[in-house]
Amino acid sequence: ITKIIVFTGTIGAEKTTCAKLFEDYLKQRGFSVYRFIETLLEVSEELELFYKTQNFLFFQYVVINLYKEKASRIKTLMNYDYIIKDYTIRDVNIFNNFVKNEDEREYVDKKVIKTDHLEFYKIVYVDPPLRTTTRHKKK
Repeated sequence: ITKIIVFTGTIGAEKTTCAKLFEDYLKQRGFSVYRFIETLLEVSEELELFYKTQNFLFFQYVVINLYKEKASRIKTLMNYDYIIKDYTIRDVNIFNNFVKNEDEREYVDKKVIKTDHLEFYKIVYVDPPLRTTTRHKKK
């Protein structure tokens, strides 16, 4: 049975670093592992646009569509022992709390509800190191 493990946490919490280390650990023990590329790296152009426009609705829409695509892809990867991801559809709900416009928030919530939810074996919360948190506050 394939186990899906998700690393979650704030932007810059080093989820990708933890996921990569865990992938290496599992592979050294002989397990087959598929690790998705960091979600935000897959949408770097959209992320750049989001930083310029602060259009939460646009960015949430991009992330939801990417999540749906990954959920569909996971169904074809069930021959691996482990699948490692760095983002859950629940993370969309967390970021949705920052959307000030109530209509936009409700729109995203409806989209999230309609999205397939994957059953995870484990969810690992990555608490950002103090140096990372401090660096992000300075920006």
